[in-house]
Amino acid sequence: MNFRKLAPSQYILRFDPGDHFAALFTEFLVSEHVSSAFTTGLGSFTEATIGFYDTKEDHYNWHTLSGLYEILSLTGNVATFDGKPVFHLHLVAGTHEFDAQGGHLKDMVIGATCELMLNCFDTELKRKPSSYKELKTLDI
Repeated sequence: MNFRKLAPSQYILRFDPGDHFAALFTEFLVSEHVSSAFTTGLGSFTEATIGFYDTKEDHYNWHTLSGLYEILSLTGNVATFDGKPVFHLHLVAGTHEFDAQGGHLKDMVIGATCELMLNCFDTELKRKPSSYKELKTLDI
């Protein structure tokens, strides 16, 4: 993973083939002291774990996508929970048959590339526990 700071509050990141997104993105957030941001991206992956939060059962249903997928949309935010930066991203992915699937992104292994724009905010965003046991909502 490589990045460039484009402006005081803006970065562009490039993830390379085989990169494990969650660990590298979290490492970047910690090293660059990013506590709040909005992000959007595109690219491809060979494996991703996505989820859907079932509010009736009060938990995530996780699903692994394997094979070559195009990242049609990757969008979300960064905030802190217990003093550590956490990302909340949603992914829409397309297949070679032009079908789409999506959900909450837990992690992915990058295919050809993943390019991410990160716009940071001066004010720290924080997450707090919600009435759902696995959801942390923005504290605003």
